[in-house]
Amino acid sequence: MLETLDYSKQMSELIADIASRCAPLSHIQAHQVLVSFSHAKIPGPSGLFAKITPLKFEGGESKAKIRGRWYQMPELNYNGHSILYIIYLCIPKFLNLPLKEKLVTIFHELYHISPLFNGDIRRFPGRNYAHGPSKQKYNELVQKLVDQYLLDAGDSPVLDFLKWDAAGLSKRYKTITVVKVPQPKPFLLPEVPK
Repeated sequence: MLETLDYSKQMSELIADIASRCAPLSHIQAHQVLVSFSHAKIPGPSGLFAKITPLKFEGGESKAKIRGRWYQMPELNYNGHSILYIIYLCIPKFLNLPLKEKLVTIFHELYHISPLFNGDIRRFPGRNYAHGPSKQKYNELVQKLVDQYLLDAGDSPVLDFLKWDAAGLSKRYKTITVVKVPQPKPFLLPEVPK
């Protein structure tokens, strides 16, 4: 049995590897993307497996006017870096996915990151700005990126930790650690910013 698995650190190394191999995601700076966990509200093989929280408003702004009132996003620093995005993995559901489905989930969330890497999400034209006019096409694009990544990465050791499900990780490691971050919420500003 191995001592400790730092799941957040392993995910950060994986994100850095993805950004180095996948041109459409090369703008991502892994040290400014924090990976945390949330508990899956609905058990079973369907539903939400992960979600991304941007720490800026549209256009990378830290403040925004919402329904006539001004709000600001909280600042988050981790290991000396300003965090722009938090990816929450829903456990144990995410852990129990096959390796390729874990990668599809991770790529899906990473593709939401703005190409400007400014703390905002990638915004498509129209009402469905998060996924574009077709969520199916969004998912097909993500699937192609994963397939190419797996061809490029081969048997890279950066993927090893994804091969284990929740029970397998518990048998393999004495301790599994993760950065636990509460869901950040914008706070109301007492006066109009200048």
